[in-house]
Amino acid sequence: MKKMMMVLMSMMLVSLSTLSPAADHSITKSLTASWNQTAEDYPRIASWSLYWSNSPDTGYVRADDIDHPDDNPLTEKSISLTITGTPGTTIRRYFQLTAWGRVDGKETARSNTVFYDFIIPTIPIGAPSNFTITITVTPN
Repeated sequence: MKKMMMVLMSMMLVSLSTLSPAADHSITKSLTASWNQTAEDYPRIASWSLYWSNSPDTGYVRADDIDHPDDNPLTEKSISLTITGTPGTTIRRYFQLTAWGRVDGKETARSNTVFYDFIIPTIPIGAPSNFTITITVTPN
């Protein structure tokens, strides 16, 4: 009986020692950014820049430059972002938009801040199969 308990305890220790945290997983989402711009601004705008950050206040990185077509007042753009995180978690990203002047080449102040919560899906794994335990009982 002692031998059987030792075998089972050894199996449990081996199983626990092989557990590790879930590996990060990447997802790609297509988002549509939309904004309002006054009609008198259109002739003076060269492009817009979309920024993202992990924080609402700092650390913004330019994600995309959006050209302004001369003949169309653009106020919407689809973008594709890839986010990496631990499966089963939610990652919030913050976004801001600026405009670039056509004549002076200067960037405007940033827009209001918006956010999107990216849900990193849990990756299902298959259940083990053909599991067996062999117990050898030796007489005392």
